[in-house]
Amino acid sequence: MLGAIPSRTMKNIVESTTSFEDWQRSQMELYEPDVQIKHRKMAEDPFEFMRATFYRWAEVWPERCKALASAHQVVGVGDLHIENFGTWRDNEGRMIWGVNDFDEVHDCAFPLDLVRLGVSVELAAQETQLVDLNFDETCAAILTGYREGLASGGQPFVLERRNAWLLRMARAALKEPKLFWKRWLEEKTEPVPSDHDLPAGLESVMLPQFPQGAKIQFRRTGKAVDPKGLGSLGHRRLFAFTEWHSGPMGREAKKSCASALLWAAGKPADANRIMDFLGSKGRPMSPHVAMKENWLIRPVLAETGRIELSELDLTNSNRRRALDQGRLLESMAFETANVHLLHSAKQELEKAASELKLADLKKGVAAMLDAVESDFKEWRKHWKTQAAKQPAESPAKKKTRAGAATG
Repeated sequence: MLGAIPSRTMKNIVESTTSFEDWQRSQMELYEPDVQIKHRKMAEDPFEFMRATFYRWAEVWPERCKALASAHQVVGVGDLHIENFGTWRDNEGRMIWGVNDFDEVHDCAFPLDLVRLGVSVELAAQETQLVDLNFDETCAAILTGYREGLASGGQPFVLERRNAWLLRMARAALKEPKLFWKRWLEEKTEPVPSDHDLPAGLESVMLPQFPQGAKIQFRRTGKAVDPKGLGSLGHRRLFAFTEWHSGPMGREAKKSCASALLWAAGKPADANRIMDFLGSKGRPMSPHVAMKENWLIRPVLAETGRIELSELDLTNSNRRRALDQGRLLESMAFETANVHLLHSAKQELEKAASELKLADLKKGVAAMLDAVESDFKEWRKHWKTQAAKQPAESPAKKKTRAGAATG
């Protein structure tokens, strides 16, 4: 277990970013145009900054929240936030809702995920007037949902006979399949040019995912679309597509590396642990998910999406919407307990959670909220200074750079 990191001289956000990205480059080749997009998006608003900088959270967390960082250890999500929950179909064809991103999974104190979830709600509320939960309601909903999840012993959100309210929300958030594939093919992705080399090893891990004889086209993120996943921007992400039996079939491949929690603790890079969760027997798994040579392979499906707190039935009154948002947030915390229980003993984790006071959770959320906002201001100042030093580009050069950024 990593535990709390001993106090040491803290880098500033610029130094941390340079150090972390060098650490990543020691494990894999980063796609530098996407790294630059990530740096730009980090300067846009605090919520985007938080999503893109889990490495900084992992570094600051033990200093800002010493007691919480020394709490009971679990195998946690790490980079948890409100946009890290979505829907998928499992091997039985059932609709599932839950955590859908495990890029930073590793050993950590169980409150880390809860505090990060709370901070993400607060930052989202600052960016939109449509999140009606106040600070106290947010923290109370998280602690209540988490304890209820532990008490249940781990009950994944299978949206069939139960959780009808969540199924209605999920269906409202999903795109009609014909429209999904039309946008995916015409706007969100484009064919990889024939004169561009594919990353080493990609074909060997992707082709076995398709029926023998299928004609495969490799695709990349479209020029007009910002790449997905702020935290993993810079990791190569490509797609493979075919028409098979009169219908579309797609796979996504994303290069993975070790969790930033190892970097923050000064530990050597180790194998990522994504499949500790995606391959767990206690979790309804999407078919065709695999990890091959550090490429995470996932199916491209129309029936995947997330439910936004800010988009819950805007025709309802503010109070009714706040109740729905509270219920959804409790479910996110309940699902966080589901994840923690995959590798932790229920009795021990329940005891630890019973000892976590609401006041301490609120204190932790407030402390990390302040840390994120302070680092964001420093990064934004740095980014503006760097941008001002750059010479103006001609329209032709900008067009060339935009095309290269999705290679």
